[in-house]
Amino acid sequence: MLRPWSYNIELHPEDNSVPLYLQVSNTILELIRNGTLHTDDALPSSRDLAEQLNVSRKTVVSAYEHLCIKGWLKNKPRVGTFVQSAPNGYQPHNHQPSSPLKEEKALAQALASAGSLFIDDGLPDTTILPFAELSRAYRQLFNRAAKWQMLGYTQPYGHERFRSAVARMLNQDRNLCVKSDNICITRGSQMALYLISHALLQPGDTIIMENPGYAKAYETFRCAGLNIIPVDVDHHGIIVDKVEAILADTRVNAIYLTPRHQFPTTVTLSSDRRQQLTRLVRKYDFYVIEDDYGCEFHFSGVRLSPLYRHLPQEKAVYIGSFSKILAPAIRIGMMAGSEKVIKKVGELRSLIDVQGDNTMELAILDLIEQGTIRRHIKEATLLYAERKNYLCSQLRKLGDKVRFVKPTGGLAVWVSFPREQNKTLTVEMLEKQLAENGISVLVFQLPSAEVGIRIGYASLSTADIDKLISFLALA
Repeated sequence: MLRPWSYNIELHPEDNSVPLYLQVSNTILELIRNGTLHTDDALPSSRDLAEQLNVSRKTVVSAYEHLCIKGWLKNKPRVGTFVQSAPNGYQPHNHQPSSPLKEEKALAQALASAGSLFIDDGLPDTTILPFAELSRAYRQLFNRAAKWQMLGYTQPYGHERFRSAVARMLNQDRNLCVKSDNICITRGSQMALYLISHALLQPGDTIIMENPGYAKAYETFRCAGLNIIPVDVDHHGIIVDKVEAILADTRVNAIYLTPRHQFPTTVTLSSDRRQQLTRLVRKYDFYVIEDDYGCEFHFSGVRLSPLYRHLPQEKAVYIGSFSKILAPAIRIGMMAGSEKVIKKVGELRSLIDVQGDNTMELAILDLIEQGTIRRHIKEATLLYAERKNYLCSQLRKLGDKVRFVKPTGGLAVWVSFPREQNKTLTVEMLEKQLAENGISVLVFQLPSAEVGIRIGYASLSTADIDKLISFLALA
């Protein structure tokens, strides 16, 4: 592989308005946009670039991670960091001579097609990841494992010590009642959904899902050969009366829910509907798959216990993830269920993935035992609350053009466009307008035909928020 030359990156440490890692990432991004860097070009190692720029290695790592999340770079483990194929087919604008006006228009169109403002659906800000602590723990454990020859296979359920720590966390922090035998560690919540759909259910089984709902879950269950029945969501979560009507006429094997922060609308399933659903589980005997994503970040109000706490354990499956706490690239998820459920899941998991990343599990365990995870959640919650409050304050300035409810937790805000003022607005129309303005965000349509967007705000700067608000004000 041809290693890159030194980069001429000019930094301004005295400029406190722009963090150093963003100065680095912005400069690299400009090199990609102007055609200096091309797809698959190798970047210097983080250590080398840090030495060239006379900054900490963490600054360069944060810059690289920021551009990887945005889709401009890709990281190949043990190989290096490379320029990714630009998002949405972006190609650097042509530098052939032309009038300034034409050049400016071409650049604007290029940036718009690239999605110059990317808004995720509720991911954490990876720049505040306790990277140094995690890296140190991982490195020490890996060296220790290699020295002790502990790199062989273990259990498909995850490392025993880590499972015990996760069980304690779920019991103390989320009011569950589980032990290590009730836990299976997975490579993120998506693997958990795959394992559940194949280990607990069979092709032809019927599952109820929220409408609108989480697209990845829909696709997972569809690929497993399940019959999917969507049930509408309103301001109090999934409409359980409609679930009950379906159960009266149809054999349902499972229901998949995001009851704490419904995806995408962020509404919380009401206490009355939780109690009603619990009665239905006991009467009709079906699994409840509870995806409790984003529960770690709570800002105000009463924090409800998971549904799992109140359901018959043999019919309850709980899914969580450290990816939403730390970073999407850290693929460590968790599943809780009865010992029978966990055994079935583990048997299937051993066929497709003999075990998880034990070294990473123990590294995160170290952060849990040292209190690093707890401190990170506390500090991140304060930061995310500030960003959420700023976003909501700006949304209020739009008056009745939009409708939203300030969330009490999670990392996203649901914003809809009132039907009475936007009778002709469709998902396709809004997506087109967003793309033309260089904004990438998930757009949904409610059963009422009202259109809305899900704004993940954790990684947004005030400038990003202002740009989005300016678009919404003119839309």
